[in-house]
Amino acid sequence: MPVGGVILAAGSSVRMSRPKLLLPFRGKPLVWHAVSCMAGAPVSPVVCVLGNQARELDAILRTYTFPQPLLLRNNDDYRSGRASSVRAGIEALPEACSAAVFLPADMPLLRSEDVAALVARFERTGASVVVAVDEQGGRAHPVLFARGLFPRLAALSGDESGQELIREQWAEAEKVTVPRSRCVDIDTEEDYRRLLAGDEG
Repeated sequence: MPVGGVILAAGSSVRMSRPKLLLPFRGKPLVWHAVSCMAGAPVSPVVCVLGNQARELDAILRTYTFPQPLLLRNNDDYRSGRASSVRAGIEALPEACSAAVFLPADMPLLRSEDVAALVARFERTGASVVVAVDEQGGRAHPVLFARGLFPRLAALSGDESGQELIREQWAEAEKVTVPRSRCVDIDTEEDYRRLLAGDEG
């Protein structure tokens, strides 16, 4: 049974002074890097959930060709919090999917191999949760949830995004190490400046 991929790209960029997913990095918008990361991994289908700036992001993403088809889903309820985007992503996945990998769209340094490592661990162990951790064991992204947890994810509300489920399942969850240097999310202007400065260095 296939594993699906869900990219959460609906947020309002409230800690930035501008829509962050449209910002350029290595010649492409930030959102492209997340989609490329997921689309290059062994997941199918790839669902990208849009909300804020949906029209602009949709138009931009349709100009690119990815290794596999990209399903763009608009979450009209994105202002209610992250839970609505998690739910929209789950609802877009076919019933054949045995699990889903969730990836925030503001982490441009993650690689397809990071997603692939989670999928491989799930296929080997059948764990309900497979989570990326950094070298010190701290929680990172992406995270995989097995289908058995989809109803609980769909029942989340507000800004809940599955972190409580991860905490609850932490002892049994499979952990896959992802280098801390790639576990960088872009929330503020300072984060973006550091991203650009690090790339130049």
